[in-house]
Amino acid sequence: MILSKKKNHSANISERSTGYELETYYVGKKPFLLRIYNKLKELETASEIKRELMHNYFLVNNLDTRKPIFNVEF
Repeated sequence: MILSKKKNHSANISERSTGYELETYYVGKKPFLLRIYNKLKELETASEIKRELMHNYFLVNNLDTRKPIFNVEF
């Protein structure tokens, strides 16, 4: 829960999906934006260096890249 002196507020929730798969889920708006997204989907459009670094990180930390890996950012 976030407390502020702001008197008016509204829920700002959106999502982005492709086909039947949820890709990104947003709650709030900047500067207080919660973003939950499929990291493997994001890496499909990333540079080769970033993909290689992240896949090495996944292997070192025993993450199964055959299953979705979601990242949470606030």
